[in-house]
Amino acid sequence: VEKLDEVVAEAGDRPRERRQVQAYEEEADEQIFAAEAAGSGPCCKAVFEFDAENEGELSFPDNAMINLTARLDENWLEGEFKGQVGIFPASYVEIIVDL
Repeated sequence: VEKLDEVVAEAGDRPRERRQVQAYEEEADEQIFAAEAAGSGPCCKAVFEFDAENEGELSFPDNAMINLTARLDENWLEGEFKGQVGIFPASYVEIIVDL
């Protein structure tokens, strides 16, 4: 019990401010990203990496910014990433500026 009390007391002495600052920085980064994207037309941000398995699909890493060119249906989008154009699942991205 004495050891537990020491651990709890030590943890209570650690600064918690860094976590709050980090959360604020992440939120600010998202706002900057959205603002930059808004000036470039319809686009989305990859939430997951997507590796094309079929001809006509577009591969991209997670966090990639993809310019949207068309919505095929509720499940598939078409976009451009690094000069390549192809289709990809809508569930892999977060729409920043919709078509």
